[in-house]
Amino acid sequence: MELKIEYLPVGSLTPYEGNARKHTPEDIDQIKESILKDGFNDPIGIWGEKNIIVEGHGRQIAAKELGLESVPCIRLDHLTETQRRDYAIRHNRTAELSGWDFGKLEEEIARLEIEGVDLSGLKFDFDALGEEFESEKDSTDERKGSMADKYLVPPFSVIYTNKPDWLTRKRAWVNLGLHSEIGRGGLAYNSRSNPEANFLHRGNSKNNVTRLNSYMTKQKHIQTV
Repeated sequence: MELKIEYLPVGSLTPYEGNARKHTPEDIDQIKESILKDGFNDPIGIWGEKNIIVEGHGRQIAAKELGLESVPCIRLDHLTETQRRDYAIRHNRTAELSGWDFGKLEEEIARLEIEGVDLSGLKFDFDALGEEFESEKDSTDERKGSMADKYLVPPFSVIYTNKPDWLTRKRAWVNLGLHSEIGRGGLAYNSRSNPEANFLHRGNSKNNVTRLNSYMTKQKHIQTV
């Protein structure tokens, strides 16, 4: 079986009335930000003649609010009606059961911030994770060395990147010569093989929506040729 992506009008997709996954306005805002910055990289799973959404309800809501005309979809018609309902629950639950390697997460966010990527909106709060974080952090430090060993500054515990403590650490890294080659004024994502898919833009979000719609239309045209 080969899964193929097809671009469909946002309004042609039907939310599943039994969908148990809830999306808060804040959640939808994060999805919208991701789409505007990086593109619509996660196709919506659909099923049947009515294009019932199996997984991707949040992405459809975000696409509607952004004013996108079409979105990439993967048809899951190989599933039976029972299987697609089963898959919808499993798809969401397995994501929840996954954990974080907090040491790696801490370092990766630090590197991205230095490269000009702002992740403050995700509001990672390691202190709130309690003993689980401390245990994982201690284990990571023993295996790989602490952030202080690597960057000559204390590791941070709460990643709110607009806070003074974080800004001080970031400036310290910059002073050590860890500069971004791109910076906040440029595009932090670049695809030489497909420059039209470069959606990360620091300017007006309406421009990004226009570019997304143009890209979706071209992809849809390519499929029909």
